[in-house]
Amino acid sequence: MLYICSSEDSAHGVPLTMSQHLAIARLPLKHTEQLPTVLRLAVGMCVMVTCNIAIKANLSNGSQGRISHISLDPREAAISSSAIAEKQCILRYPPALIILELDFCDISPLPGLKPKQVPLIPMESKFTIGSHPSLHVTR
Repeated sequence: MLYICSSEDSAHGVPLTMSQHLAIARLPLKHTEQLPTVLRLAVGMCVMVTCNIAIKANLSNGSQGRISHISLDPREAAISSSAIAEKQCILRYPPALIILELDFCDISPLPGLKPKQVPLIPMESKFTIGSHPSLHVTR
């Protein structure tokens, strides 16, 4: 199953307008703290960590692994039979939790997880677009 999730962008706690969304969608990733507008995830998908989360555990920029589990946000509606048939689901909310199985991991297994597995929750970041006036966006 491929899960497709759009970012939850807001400014000062208020959702962005369509024109603001379009302006941000045109920006290169370097201007959005490396967070894409749309995220596509699937169990078994190869991924690379792009920021330093826990360097001593080898969960850092450049670490590679595979997604072994995706827990959906509890607010998410049940997956429709047509989405199951198409093996593609568009999410309204970011996943609540992703279990990543790293190729190399230097920590003891966490309770309830297999060796080399680490839990990840969606991260939030802030960036600014424009200059006069500027817009401070939370993604």
